[in-house]
Amino acid sequence: MDTEAREVAIEVLRQLGRGQSVGATSMLLGMYNIGYEKIGSVVHTTFKFKGCKQYNFCRIVLEADDTYTVSLYHWNAKSMTLSEPKVYTDVYNDSLAEIFESETGLYTILV
Repeated sequence: MDTEAREVAIEVLRQLGRGQSVGATSMLLGMYNIGYEKIGSVVHTTFKFKGCKQYNFCRIVLEADDTYTVSLYHWNAKSMTLSEPKVYTDVYNDSLAEIFESETGLYTILV
């Protein structure tokens, strides 16, 4: 198991939660099936979440230039289909939560 990729995935989720613990962010979003994968030098962090009718699956990719690509999908388990993603490229870490919140309507931190 690649510990560097795991650490990057944890940091991505921490940044999504604006610095709070991954567990707190996970509970707020109803996250499950959290995973990560390293392809070359690029780390993909994925998770499913509850509470949004439009999207329920997210992939956040840490690119080599230290920016993120955020993709939001809707996975339909009955028909086994994945919708066309809403993709944001060249996202900086301080914009991760804003993009996620604006697209899903879910808050990533308690205020």
